[in-house]
Amino acid sequence: MFNHILVPLDQRSGAVETMSSIRQWLGGTGATVCLLAVRRPVREIERRGDRIVHLDELMREEYAQCHDYLVRLGSHLAYNGIVVQREVRFGELLTETLAVARQHSVQAIVLTGQEQPRRSLFRPNWMHQLLASAEVPVLVMPQSVPASPRTGLRYRSVPV
Repeated sequence: MFNHILVPLDQRSGAVETMSSIRQWLGGTGATVCLLAVRRPVREIERRGDRIVHLDELMREEYAQCHDYLVRLGSHLAYNGIVVQREVRFGELLTETLAVARQHSVQAIVLTGQEQPRRSLFRPNWMHQLLASAEVPVLVMPQSVPASPRTGLRYRSVPV
């Protein structure tokens, strides 16, 4: 049983459904889930009307926005007895994900949503790069599909 996992997130809509799946999987176990948001570093100043917003202020705003997002998602888990850690990093997604996995000594990395197709044989997407370079198991948590009356588990008897 995994009791310390890392979940790298972006702000797609599928993250909430994935939190629901993780809550069902780890709820009541006292497991620790580290939610990670990785953003590209801010490299240019911004003009807002007659005011110039400098890089440090832009990074603080970006950090606050990402942290609030992680707090909202983490509340879904904390309610069910899961310890939630939040980490916001600036940099390259693969590098930061591997660094946080080592720093927090996680036992697994859980990816959210549906897998994206491989770009090419010589240029794999970040998910394939993570699968190739992670030191711990990488699990892909499928997005949950809302149940309808026609879908569900079906049991069939198998002749013996």
